[in-house]
Amino acid sequence: EMGKSKITRAKLNEDIDRLTAAMEEGEASIAKLAETIAQLTKEVEELITSMGEATALRTAEKEKNAVTVEDAKSAQTAVEAATAVLKDFYEKASTATALLQAPNPRQWGLKQGVKMGTDEWNALADPNFKGTVDTGHKDGMQTFGKTYEGQQDENEYGVLGLLEVIHSDFASLQADTE
Repeated sequence: EMGKSKITRAKLNEDIDRLTAAMEEGEASIAKLAETIAQLTKEVEELITSMGEATALRTAEKEKNAVTVEDAKSAQTAVEAATAVLKDFYEKASTATALLQAPNPRQWGLKQGVKMGTDEWNALADPNFKGTVDTGHKDGMQTFGKTYEGQQDENEYGVLGLLEVIHSDFASLQADTE
């Protein structure tokens, strides 16, 4: 019986040793997993913070982009208006024969010494006056040499060409931003 007890005790000690080793291995795994959980929890918190910051940045950038798009649309409208004004000017300039400057109305009268009833007075008051006073420009009268037509033949490098480039830049800015 004693031999049997020793064998049983040896087997039981082996079982105890094996179970103790398994228990220690399990505790080590638990400690390692607890450490991993703590690390992953910290990383999740960092990701949540980063996502909040990124969302705030995107919101601010979205607002800035909306302002940029509105500015680009306004600029395109202004460039189109400026182009229309210049095209209208160039169309009219092709038939113009002189540069006219209207006098400031406050310069006429007693300050200039124009007396009522004189030829100068009549010339100012009556456009059909036939006296010796120069009444200014008449239709068809060429006063400054050749007709000024602007720089229409230089569209690639002229003001209209520049306005076209500016307009396309604003349109590109709007498209890229949207």
